[in-house]
Amino acid sequence: TIRCELSVTEERGYYWLTLLEEGNLQTYTNPNPKGVQNVEVYADTFVTDAELTEDLDVVIEIFREFFQTGDVPRERFS
Repeated sequence: TIRCELSVTEERGYYWLTLLEEGNLQTYTNPNPKGVQNVEVYADTFVTDAELTEDLDVVIEIFREFFQTGDVPRERFS
């Protein structure tokens, strides 16, 4: 059995999706980043908007697929 953990963190309207699979951490890849730099998502953890989305529908879609299939759209994570 492969253990997968999908999580989302919200900060100031940005959503940071992470997938932990057998010790390998992958993050959501935004196909249309706006160039915003260094959004703090945890204390001392900063990411760019290339790893964030402001679209809650994207978050819901990814979680729905995860719960239905046990996997995520791989093209959205790196």
